Amino acid sequence: MKRIVHIDLKGAAPKFDYFKQIFPVLKELGATGLLVEYEDMFPYEGKLSSVPAGNALTKTNLLEIIKLANGLELEIIPLIQTFGHMEFILKLNEFSNLRESADTPQVIAPGLEDTYGLIQTLIDQIITNHPTSRYIHLGCDEVYELGRGRSGEYMKKNNLSRSDMFFEHVSKNVRYLKQKYPQITPIIWDDEFRHESLEMIKKFGLGNVLEPMIWSYQPNPRKKFSDDIWEKYGKAFKNVWAASSFKGSTGSSQYYTNITHHMSNHLAWIDVILEAKKIAPKMTFRGVTLTGWQRYDHFATLCELLPSAFPSLSLCLTTIKRGGFTQTDHEHVQNTLKCSDKELTKCTFPGNDLYALILDFTERENFYKNNIGLQSRLNGWLTDYNIKHGFGSPGQLKVLEKKINQTIANYTSIRPKLEEVILRYYDRYTADEWISVHVDQPLKFLSEKYSEAVKLIKVKIFSKRPLVSKYSQINNQPKLDNTFPNLGIKKNPNSIMPSNFETNRNPKSKQSFEFNPGSLKTGLKEKPIYGRQNELTGNKFNSQNIPKQLNYNIPDSNYRRNRNRIV
Repeated sequence: MKRIVHIDLKGAAPKFDYFKQIFPVLKELGATGLLVEYEDMFPYEGKLSSVPAGNALTKTNLLEIIKLANGLELEIIPLIQTFGHMEFILKLNEFSNLRESADTPQVIAPGLEDTYGLIQTLIDQIITNHPTSRYIHLGCDEVYELGRGRSGEYMKKNNLSRSDMFFEHVSKNVRYLKQKYPQITPIIWDDEFRHESLEMIKKFGLGNVLEPMIWSYQPNPRKKFSDDIWEKYGKAFKNVWAASSFKGSTGSSQYYTNITHHMSNHLAWIDVILEAKKIAPKMTFRGVTLTGWQRYDHFATLCELLPSAFPSLSLCLTTIKRGGFTQTDHEHVQNTLKCSDKELTKCTFPGNDLYALILDFTERENFYKNNIGLQSRLNGWLTDYNIKHGFGSPGQLKVLEKKINQTIANYTSIRPKLEEVILRYYDRYTADEWISVHVDQPLKFLSEKYSEAVKLIKVKIFSKRPLVSKYSQINNQPKLDNTFPNLGIKKNPNSIMPSNFETNRNPKSKQSFEFNPGSLKTGLKEKPIYGRQNELTGNKFNSQNIPKQLNYNIPDSNYRRNRNRIV
């Protein structure tokens, strides 16, 4: 079974020297290939010459990466978007006319001649530059806008349902690919047809030419699947893929990697695969792709940087290779990453300096966010209301002033080191973006609060209640409708809401064994630390059973805020 590591380059490609360091380690840990998502970092040419980002890979960079991977026998599966998540192209003026919905560049309009001309050019340039690749991933997930814009009229005219429209578009692109490049097998994400009937999935005859990649990034993947999914997929497809997550799925701006969450996901996927093989024995799992998203979409900020998530990737990759995780496996990862401690915090793997620095930064941020004395005073004595009315306790504000100053010093002291170390692995643009979001943004907030506290401390005489100022006239409260917009919820007519109130409507191993789902067992000879030894033991994984050494570097092991992709 293939073990593919997802390398997401969206707007933030690591330097080639870093790839030279980690590719051999990934090979040693059990990786057999790479799913490379280029997006705007691919050196497109000709009609697409305006698409690459200013810091995109050069043709030389691309050839070096492919040569490096081929030399290690790591097959590259290029991923390009051909339906949803096409913001990197549709955001540009020259291609904006191909949007499904004029006001958002997320989905390309199906059914248009120019749409297929564009997608075919994308496919041609990608495959031309990957002559040894046997697979290509065509994306096709989260096509949210389909049917809401230009395709609506097309669907009505041709008497098509939204499902018909989706499969017709996918079918056109797959037929083009197979006719011109018969040696290439297309892969797409499965979420857009996960809940479709077997009849609809088989209607366009894609089962023998297309391989779905079934993704779920939750600690318990089963929650995303219907009861009949494996029976249905077993009848519709000969080969399928599973997609797990080693980073990039627990928060749109998450910068540290919650190992507990991701290990849970991989151990659960092993159980899911074994169960699926029982239900659909003729269906083959081609492999598991360990996804590591860099951004939720083109417009989103950075998720965890790859160096800081490398221990998570190493543990998860070993888990998939072995079909479980034992003390021997833990020691193997520890030795491979050259760690002197079981907590995997004192290591010399490529990128360990950034990993350690992120842990340090996390502790500093937790000091800020979890400091009751600081947060209580910010929320109790330095609210906008207090500032507006010049009304606050000098004693509490003096304590708050010192705490804010201490927190600012915490951020400013680590900022130069973060910048220096990130620049070892990424370009200036990526370093600036990370620093801006995670350091400068909270510094700006804290600096503003510090200034406000200093000003308020100077107030010596205070008004009696009720507090009324020229900014807040008690008799001029806005009159509100009795129903919250679009929700149909009656509100308390005595409550006071701001006039601009809006609702949120869019809410490698010393043992030779490798996991083989076809055998319906993991084959581990020693008792697993966690996860079940085989499907007969009945041992269920519990995140609370993860050994302390793997929880040590997790600032909040109960963090469960999932990416919007998996909600």
